[in-house]
Amino acid sequence: MTEKQLCYWIRFIIIAIGLLGLGICIGWLPTSLSSAKILIPLTYSEIWIQLIFYWTSAVPCFIVLSFGWKISSIVKEKGLFVYETAKYVNLSAKLLFADMLAFLLGNLVFLFIGNNTFPFLYFFVAIVGFLFSLLLGILSHYLSKAAFLQEESEGTI
Repeated sequence: MTEKQLCYWIRFIIIAIGLLGLGICIGWLPTSLSSAKILIPLTYSEIWIQLIFYWTSAVPCFIVLSFGWKISSIVKEKGLFVYETAKYVNLSAKLLFADMLAFLLGNLVFLFIGNNTFPFLYFFVAIVGFLFSLLLGILSHYLSKAAFLQEESEGTI
């Protein structure tokens, strides 16, 4: 697979994940919180507070997707094993970890005040987000090592 093909696959995946995220933010979250009034009597202000929290916690995820788009441009121009890709992947890992920590703490607050409508689902999302941020951190580490080896091998030729 060439760098150009890899760039297009990365961009395809980013667009698909972005559209899925928009669908969740625009369609599923408002619908699920509105229909949850049957299970938990929520006022409109409580629904809006939760919606604003979930939308706000989704913003860093879209920023991580924009970093992925930038990484695809770097791959297309310079290749995969450069320090720039490792830097953006590392930044994405840190941002996603901080976002998942805030997401988990916010859901714990909603759970303790009795407003969390789907606690197991949201805690599952937080765990998957933590694992994905860990995976990105590991990937960043190996990308920086590979960039060092790439730079070293180009210097000896």
